[in-house]
Formats: sequence, C-alpha cells, structure tokens
Amino acid sequence: MIDEAERKSEPEQDEDEEQGGARSAIILVAVIIIVAVFSTSYGLQTLQWIAGHQWARQNAWLYDTPKPVPSSATGPNAGVAAIAPPTAAGKNTKADGQSQGTELSEYGYQMNVPWTSKMKENPSAGGAEFRFATGQVVIFGDPEAQLDTVHILRDTPGEQYLPYAPLFANGEIQTNYDLYKAAYNASPSQVTPFTNYATAQRDRVLLLMKLSFGFDLAKPIYSFDFGKNRGFQFGDPASGPVALHVFDPHDKHLRFIFTVAAGSGGKITQDDINEAVQSMQSVESTFGKNKQGQ
Repeated sequence: MIDEAERKSEPEQDEDEEQGGARSAIILVAVIIIVAVFSTSYGLQTLQWIAGHQWARQNAWLYDTPKPVPSSATGPNAGVAAIAPPTAAGKNTKADGQSQGTELSEYGYQMNVPWTSKMKENPSAGGAEFRFATGQVVIFGDPEAQLDTVHILRDTPGEQYLPYAPLFANGEIQTNYDLYKAAYNASPSQVTPFTNYATAQRDRVLLLMKLSFGFDLAKPIYSFDFGKNRGFQFGDPASGPVALHVFDPHDKHLRFIFTVAAGSGGKITQDDINEAVQSMQSVESTFGKNKQGQ
C-alpha cells in the first residue's frame, strides 16, 4: 500500500518540479529584462556615478563647492566696500571718510588696498609683487598666463570637440566665468544612477574640468560677485595665503595672491580683500606701470 501511494505521488512531484522550474525561468527572464532595461536607460549614468566617487576618493576636495565669501559687514550691501575713485597722487580715500589706502597698478589693471605704509614693487615668478613695510604682500599674476578656456574648447576642431560638447548643450556656459562657476559647483554627490543621460554626460565633463582646474593654494573655496568683478577665492586670510581668480566685465581672467610676510606681524582681513577686488579695474593708460613705485 505504501509503494502504491508513493507511485501515485510521483506524477504530482514531477508536476511540482516542472512548475518550480517554470517559475525560476520566468523570474530569471524578468531579472534579465530588468537588468537590460536598466543598463540601456541608466548604464552610462551608473558608470559615471561610480567614476565620480572613485575620483573623489583620490581627490576628496571634489565634494567641496564654493560658499559666498564672508564679510564682517551686515545688511543689503554686506561684502561690498564703498570706495571713492583714486586721487591723482595714487591714493584712495574711502567714501566714509576714514583712512586712506594705496593704489596698486600693473598689467593694465589697478586696485586699491587699505594699507598706507611704505611699499615696494618687486618682480615675482609669473607676476609682480607689491610688498608693504607692515608685512602685507599682494601679487598680481600675469593675465597672459591665464587661458581663454571657453574659446579654446569651442575652437577645438571636429571630433576632438565632441567630448566637450555637453558643456555647451544647454547654453548656460557662455563665458570663462560661467565655465569656472559650473565646474566648481559640480560635485560627485550630484550624480546618481537615475540622472538623465544628457545631465550625466555634462556632470562628468564638469567634474573632469574641476579636476583640471584644481584648487589654488588652499581650501576652502569661496565665490564672490561684486557686480563688475566676479570670481573665486581659495583660502582664508585668517589662516594663511589667499589666491583669487577674478573675471572682469570683459571676462578677462586675472589671478591675485594676498599673503603676509613671515614674522612681520601684518594682518589682512577678508574685508581688505573684498575692498581690493571690488575696486579692481582696467586702466590701459597705466599698463605695466606702478604709479606708487615711481
């Protein structure tokens, strides 16, 4: 009787096994379809998401994006210094009638700084150095050393241009300032496997551009917009040298360094830097000259 019952259950067992095999096959096909659809729709984005985080493991600063430059001022005009035009003697009087400052001029540009001690201009690698007796040092970088990156990329011939095409696809990048702003505001955390294809392509190129630009001297990274002069600051004057990349109204890219001579006891505040950058302007008539040093 037992053997007969067992023989009767064998077809049922075979049927269960067949049904189980069929279910497994259906599940496998469904998984393959899901993977295929995901790979087709999000494969590139996933690879770029992985690549972005791999780059960041070696360059953790890729996660850093610019914060607004700080200022001790408050109110609607915070961070915007009130500066009167320089006098004929090369001095600068603040609009509020407080202390005078000094005009620095080189490479066809001038700016006003608040220090009034004796100053000497010295040649510097890739620029001109202005050194004050009280310890403050300002270096004007040679503008010719800064590349016109946007036009170089757009003038790249034929197929060599294709890797950069996503940068300009949506029309948001028209100037070098636009490019630097987009690149430094890019972060691996913004890329996900579900980002749309075009955005993923653009984000990938921006992260590569950010790696190419690097960070200058020190972190953190700040941004500023004083109307006619916009750009980025690397470092905090309270803790060390500061490098600035400034874009003038004509999108000319300029680099400056503000630092203090070792052992001098001199100080540079963020407001000093904000004031200087806001005052910067092109003065072609004084190209290559420093009135104060003559």
